Amino acid sequence: MMGYTNIDTEKGFAFFQRYLREKGIIDALEENNIKEGDTVQIYDMVFDYYR
Repeated sequence: MMGYTNIDTEKGFAFFQRYLREKGIIDALEENNIKEGDTVQIYDMVFDYYR
């Protein structure tokens, strides 16, 4: 999924967010005390976490 999603577009970013939620990745990050504005790296993709 990471290799073919363009998060630079609104549609791509919405897909990316939905995917993270559906796969439980957001829940796992929150269980590990992620905070607003924290930087997340998944393979070569880096983004700031905002709820």
